[in-house]
Amino acid sequence: MKIKKLEFKGHKVLGDLNVDLTDESGAPLDVVVFIGDNGTGKTEMLKSIVDTIGYTASENPFSSAAIDRSQKSVRLLKNSTRLTVEELNLNDKAECLSFHKFDQKLVFWFPAELNIKKHKMESNPQPLELIEFADKWILDDLNDYIIGEANKAIYRDLSKAEESFYEESKKVNDIFKDLELDIKLDHLSGETGLPVFRSKAGKDVELKGLSSGEKQLFFRLLNLKRLNVNNAIIIVDEPETSLHPEWQRKIIKIYESIGENNQIIMATHSPLILGSVKTEGVRKLIRNDEGKIELELVDQTYGKSVEKARRRFVIMLKRTHSTQHCSSIQ
Repeated sequence: MKIKKLEFKGHKVLGDLNVDLTDESGAPLDVVVFIGDNGTGKTEMLKSIVDTIGYTASENPFSSAAIDRSQKSVRLLKNSTRLTVEELNLNDKAECLSFHKFDQKLVFWFPAELNIKKHKMESNPQPLELIEFADKWILDDLNDYIIGEANKAIYRDLSKAEESFYEESKKVNDIFKDLELDIKLDHLSGETGLPVFRSKAGKDVELKGLSSGEKQLFFRLLNLKRLNVNNAIIIVDEPETSLHPEWQRKIIKIYESIGENNQIIMATHSPLILGSVKTEGVRKLIRNDEGKIELELVDQTYGKSVEKARRRFVIMLKRTHSTQHCSSIQ
């Protein structure tokens, strides 16, 4: 599922605002990044997507959906918010979204901060639970988490313990590879049961040296791989939090490497992330002289050097309101 349009009518923060999330051909964009000053509604935009899809599923998935077959789209409604998404799994007789037929989540919500204290994550989706709320994921120790996931994989079929561990360790090692870390999960110690990590040079490595930002990113990516995220919307608020600049520059590609046919929607203050996104996928929110939220066109930033991207980002955010505004991204 991918979003094609966001429409707000009398929204408490965003007011009356239409946001097109399609490319020149009318196809939904794979990557959309919202930028803007604090208070312009970036996070509110992301939360509105989550709230509307969650409401549509939990309250009444049928009466809240309107179908436009000519545009191959479905409009989901909640109070002041409308989302237009790709047409999918339509029930021709009932003329509605067949939400009850989904066996996996459609939206994955990552707030700016996760609770890195005690791990507790259950994934036993019910028919109408379309959203995975990552702000409910709690992590105490990365080693314990990996041990738990490896053991669950093994005990699902004891006759295939080695194969199961290999499959689980591959998810972990794929993330190390995506993050370009010289480390891999090698085996579980026969004496302690702890995971043993090795560098390419054959030296044992410990995960306790990872920063809080690195732990959050690793934990997010591992769960996305474990939940087999495909054909879904991945929504991330301020993905740059506590991350090394080099990872900020690569974060879009890292999330794109998870699953297939996903749509990634982010809100950021990072010029490094902005410089890695094609201009057609950037949406800048501003507050005009009347205090209303509008969209403003952005200049080319994709592929710029870090310093040029930073300067361009600062200029865009500090541009005075005398600049000509536009109400939609073309």
